[in-house]
Amino acid sequence: MSTLRHAPVVPHQARSPENGSPQVKSSMNTARPQARSPQANRPAVRYAVDLTGALGLAAGAVTGVFTLAFGGTVILLAGLCLHASSRRPG
Repeated sequence: MSTLRHAPVVPHQARSPENGSPQVKSSMNTARPQARSPQANRPAVRYAVDLTGALGLAAGAVTGVFTLAFGGTVILLAGLCLHASSRRPG
């Protein structure tokens, strides 16, 4: 089953005033739009994930709540994955 995201791009057809036959508008770009990626692996995002995980782990350790400590550890591991997959050091 294909989703709409994978549907083929079909150009819009307009009627030519001269002969009434359908013609493809030459000015219309039928390629997939070049959307800018959200860049979730920027350094600021990586460090924000690290800070969130460290605060969760510290809050769980201080209060003795296992869920906070476990959640903070999981977030720190996600930050580790972001750091490992980054192209730049840091």
